Amino acid sequence: MRRLEVGSPVARLGSFPTLGELVGSRVHAALVPVRDGLAQLHPEERAQVERAVRARQREFATGRRYARVLLRQLGCADAPLLRGVDRLPVWPEDVVGSISHTRAVCAVGVARRGEVTALGLDVEDDADLERNLWPEICTADELRWLDGQRAADRGRLARLHFSAKECVH
Repeated sequence: MRRLEVGSPVARLGSFPTLGELVGSRVHAALVPVRDGLAQLHPEERAQVERAVRARQREFATGRRYARVLLRQLGCADAPLLRGVDRLPVWPEDVVGSISHTRAVCAVGVARRGEVTALGLDVEDDADLERNLWPEICTADELRWLDGQRAADRGRLARLHFSAKECVH
């Protein structure tokens, strides 16, 4: 895995376009390894994960640290980026953003609300989604569609389906 410089487009995977190619320079994005960093959080942010397991603390800290770096690139003041009641980050009023992570990597993107209407990112492990989760994610029509695909592809297609819905959420 390689670390991208903050503001660089997300790495090219196969023939898929990069984030920069999809939305241009309006989105500031980073794809970085998950690392320790609770000490670098604002006290209010740290308080939101102080009772979480260590892995969750690392994911949260990485996302918040890089989100603040990207927000500074937009000219925003350094301030806590807290979780709302829906557990999503509460972005500054004139900013849209997204944070996603696996245990190993964190993706963050931010943009000015006047330039980008919405921003959704999701990173997932390259693995099949467990079949018992499919009914929680898919509608009946989507489950029928999955059942019509090659058996070897269904788990990854289900994960891709989940990822797309996460981006919209």
